[in-house]
Amino acid sequence: MSEKKRLGELLLDANLITQEILDRALKMQVGGTRRLGRILVNMGAISSDQLTDILSQQFQLPIIDPEQSFTPAAQGVLPRYLCKKFEVLPLGLEGETILNLAMTDPSDSEAISSVEKFTGKAVQPCLARLTDIHKAINHHVRLSWS
Repeated sequence: MSEKKRLGELLLDANLITQEILDRALKMQVGGTRRLGRILVNMGAISSDQLTDILSQQFQLPIIDPEQSFTPAAQGVLPRYLCKKFEVLPLGLEGETILNLAMTDPSDSEAISSVEKFTGKAVQPCLARLTDIHKAINHHVRLSWS
């Protein structure tokens, strides 16, 4: 079985970035906890959708539509500020203990651990495009707890 390729290698293989751009982004990442993909998007080297496509390939996860996957059980699971902060959307529950969570980067351990701490549930990451997550947050997550 082959070892899973790293994000930078996949982006280079797809001719989406050059080695020079990758090296620059990696230097910017050193010493911090920022995600390489997010740095490349912020640099304008790749689009958010290109990042999602590569992550789908890297993690062998389908890209889901949060609008179609959202269930009423997910309503009110997370406050809007956390959804926006981590760019995630709760989709529904499997039993009482597993939360399906739409996110742009399924390897974002900070987001996963924060959501798990807040909800007390194990998170099952589901890959979704950033624009779709933002639309679904605006549609499904109330502005405040009432």
